[in-house]
Amino acid sequence: FDAITTALSVSEATQGVYDVTLGAVIELWGFGKQAIPSHTPTIQEISQARSKVGWQYISIDRQNKQLQRQKDVFVNLSSIGEGVAVDELQKILAKYHVKSYMLSVAGTLRTQGVKPNGQAWQIAIEKPDASGLPERLLNLGQQGAIVSTSGSYRNYHEIDGIRYSHSIDPRTAHPISHKTVSTTVVFRNKSAAYADAWATALNVLGADEGLAIAKKNDIAVYFKVSYISY
Repeated sequence: FDAITTALSVSEATQGVYDVTLGAVIELWGFGKQAIPSHTPTIQEISQARSKVGWQYISIDRQNKQLQRQKDVFVNLSSIGEGVAVDELQKILAKYHVKSYMLSVAGTLRTQGVKPNGQAWQIAIEKPDASGLPERLLNLGQQGAIVSTSGSYRNYHEIDGIRYSHSIDPRTAHPISHKTVSTTVVFRNKSAAYADAWATALNVLGADEGLAIAKKNDIAVYFKVSYISY
């Protein structure tokens, strides 16, 4: 319930550019359960998959913590799952009164306090070329922060010699094709799930569209566009 309501809040803020009901389209492009694409989807296949998309068709009953699909939409939470995992791990550490830590699940992490040597946490944004080298260092301080990165440089498929990103734009039902290769957001006093969803949303938008949305929502963001940083 918390994961989906968090996702829907980002869907509303982005007018559906982020959408957890994109499952049928994700499957179609080979990034779901059967992660083996066989061909480029046809117009008819895409149209059929899009009929099962629409975040606005999930109604929320906050009093009873219930959700209801008002249409046969296909929910896929992979774009927020890393953040949910970090939030759940953080609850466990809080239960045992752990004051300093760095939690990381794939592209989403949370820091609190200091490192064992007393220094503040420094987190590197990785170069989006699979080299593992740092692109930029973030000094997060002792009060803690959440950092989430979404990118298209690792998870992709090649079909007929063309590379397709796993990040799919609900507006077109096609993988993104702009030049933004990674997007990192930094939050304080928010959930990691919220950060994870926003990293995905802004990466789908790309730097040209996403920067204005990030400013409107007061989000600290770092875009890597080919060889240009924003």
